[in-house]
Amino acid sequence: MATGAKIGVGHNLELCTTNIQIIRFQFYDVNVVFVDTPGFAIVDDGTHKSDEEILKMIEHWLKGT
Repeated sequence: MATGAKIGVGHNLELCTTNIQIIRFQFYDVNVVFVDTPGFAIVDDGTHKSDEEILKMIEHWLKGT
């Protein structure tokens, strides 16, 4: 809401984010970057990324940034 960006928002315990999403905006003279990452699933039912896969995605993004 603060950024005006149209992104998916989960309203329950189901995972919503599947890839890293970047939301940028300027607050007065400060550039702000929100990094939305997939969540870590408590139950691994085979339909969600593993913790290792998520951490590798974040690592890859950080290295490229």
